[in-house]
Amino acid sequence: MSDHARAKAEEKINLSAKIASIVQEQLSLDISMNVKPSSMQEPKLQVEELTQYSPVHPENMKLRSALITMLKKHISRAHLSQSQAAKVFGVTQPRISDLTREKVDLFGLDALVNMATAAGLQVEINIRETK
Repeated sequence: MSDHARAKAEEKINLSAKIASIVQEQLSLDISMNVKPSSMQEPKLQVEELTQYSPVHPENMKLRSALITMLKKHISRAHLSQSQAAKVFGVTQPRISDLTREKVDLFGLDALVNMATAAGLQVEINIRETK
């Protein structure tokens, strides 16, 4: 499928968001203020199935979901309105609305890391070899 056709299909059926919500439900994330996902054990078949339908690797979705969860917690703990959060994160209020509605497919890792950094959160990613 071409990039243009994939973008059109994504726009019409929002498949990435559906897959992201399934992935997020399946994960048990242990997220601290450092955004460190715990061991994410998934049966190999499920990962392969998700990869088949998603243009984004499942690990990327997990990281974005973890960052969105942490940013939402920060907004809640700081008792920020969407407008206030937008100023703190350096984005627009509609972007905060997308974040609070967990529209994972609308955010890249770099944008989420930038938002977390602007909010004063420390982001760390642990990388290890798979067994």
